[in-house]
Amino acid sequence: MAGGIGSRLWPRSRSATPKQFLDLTSERSMLRETVDRIQPLVPLERVLVVTGEEHRETV
Repeated sequence: MAGGIGSRLWPRSRSATPKQFLDLTSERSMLRETVDRIQPLVPLERVLVVTGEEHRETV
């Protein structure tokens, strides 16, 4: 799922809503699912998400 422009997920995946913000497998976004999976191993305050300015509010 990493990289690429998400053409196989179009029209759901667009520049305003990249793949990581889609809820493909549950009612939660893939980003939220990833954070939930690592939470038993890494405290939430130690999780760092790097994103572009245009997605700052979404993260």
